[in-house]
Amino acid sequence: MDIQKLFAQCLREKQFLCGVSANHLTFLKYSFQAFHLEELTEAHLKQRIIELSQEKTPGCVNAYIRGISSFLSWCAENGHCPPIKLKALKQQQRVLKTFTDDQIQVFLKWRPKTLTEKRMKVLICLLLDTGMRISEALALNTDALDFGNLLIKIRGKGDKERLIPMSAELRKMLFTFIRDLDSPVLFATSTGLRWTKNGALKGFDRLCKRLGISGFEGAFHAFRRYYARNYVRQGGNLFYLQASLGHASLNMTRKYVQVETEDLQKMHVKTSPLSRLR
Repeated sequence: MDIQKLFAQCLREKQFLCGVSANHLTFLKYSFQAFHLEELTEAHLKQRIIELSQEKTPGCVNAYIRGISSFLSWCAENGHCPPIKLKALKQQQRVLKTFTDDQIQVFLKWRPKTLTEKRMKVLICLLLDTGMRISEALALNTDALDFGNLLIKIRGKGDKERLIPMSAELRKMLFTFIRDLDSPVLFATSTGLRWTKNGALKGFDRLCKRLGISGFEGAFHAFRRYYARNYVRQGGNLFYLQASLGHASLNMTRKYVQVETEDLQKMHVKTSPLSRLR
């Protein structure tokens, strides 16, 4: 059994028959490479998980397990091996740090001067107002913006399209921004090429140092978590939030709105019998 050829066939079918995105195909390749598969047996796979757990974090290993499990399912469905189910490693549950309200105010009060800075300000406000992924934002073209209905059409994970709302404030900012664009690409470089994630990250890191903003986790993804938590704090419906974020399951959405200590403290002041009834 040539496992390399099996994996190549699996990728082709997922790409051309299932419409899997290029990013997901890359993720599957990384997972396959991490396991260094020599045989499709449960014992071999578990041994490799043990080895990986000594080199990588539980979260990283679990990502590889999800990726290789997709390949194993394909192999089982096509009769190349018996069904194999791999268990994920236990991970410490903790609340990832996002931006504070004060830090968001700093971003919003920042006045960009150059075209490059204006592009960064628009990107930040787009992520903050919609909660979309950075990859979704950078993939946008101007024709995805429906100013009349305050909607944005985005293509998310699994190549799935969804419509998400935008505020009137964001519409005004985007309308002004694209007025002088020569490219259909919303976030383009000076040469007209699409702005890459690495390029955007470098600029964002420089801006955060300049503005004195630190203590958050996940760079651009911190805006997505801030959007989700603010949505719930303001009384938003969790099912609507799931649709907005493009999550396949409600469990994933719940992870984005884990309650922080500060939220518990504020709610306790409001609901404590001793504070309320004295």
